[in-house]
Amino acid sequence: HAARKAIDHLCYAGGFTQSWSSTSSDGFYTMSKIPVIVLVKIVLGLPSEREDAVKALQGAYAICMDPMRRTCMNVIVGRRQMASGDYVLDKFSLYYPDNEQATAAWGKEWPLLQGYAFRTAVLNGSLNRGDLSGLRRGTVRAAKGTRFDRKAHQLIVDDASQFEDCAYVENVPGESDKDREERLEKMVEAMENAFGGRNGILAPSYDPVEQARGMTALRSEWALLKQCVTNPPATRAPAKRPAELPAEPPRPLRAHTESGPSRPFRAQPESSPPIPFRSLSQ
Repeated sequence: HAARKAIDHLCYAGGFTQSWSSTSSDGFYTMSKIPVIVLVKIVLGLPSEREDAVKALQGAYAICMDPMRRTCMNVIVGRRQMASGDYVLDKFSLYYPDNEQATAAWGKEWPLLQGYAFRTAVLNGSLNRGDLSGLRRGTVRAAKGTRFDRKAHQLIVDDASQFEDCAYVENVPGESDKDREERLEKMVEAMENAFGGRNGILAPSYDPVEQARGMTALRSEWALLKQCVTNPPATRAPAKRPAELPAEPPRPLRAHTESGPSRPFRAQPESSPPIPFRSLSQ
């Protein structure tokens, strides 16, 4: 119970929304909606000798307000230790606006590339819902000499996704993965041109090294998702970032709707067992 109270206090203080299932017979509470701040505190707070626990936390975690209709997730890839001794979290987001359509299209394995999304964490400030709304309305001021038309890039911020604090890119029927990746790359580049820089709405990368190079959090998460599509985390050297990794043949990683020993990322519908993060109730 003390652990649950501590997590609730953390979420309430930051304006995050968490959900719990009923207490199980073994005395634990199970979280069914896990704000990323909880995962950040756990993954970055574990000591170096608990890398086994960090690896056990790799995966996709439910964050959806209405999981019966849609799927919204934070994907924890791992952490890396910086020269300072501090750790940096590697994460990105996924969003599938319609569970029924996703299941009809892909069955129980939902492709990561088609689930690309970004949350308010890539925007300056904490839970920057104002600029997410501005993106939707087209009222965010762009850098001089630039413009960004989200509709031209098929970037969607609708009632449902705005309620989930995220934006996503529409899937085009028959579009190849290569064409979608190129389209997403152009959108990220256009957003950086229009909204990057010191006075823009895009947050800098949370990695100090990337931040020093001028990389945005939007670009950092997009690079990580691409790397996970072609090079699953289970086969990667944990201290390396996408630009440092040797080229390998593409090996598609998908978000799964059912568990399996070699499936690190799983998109679980509401009917499945809750994501296994639990706090002791006694």
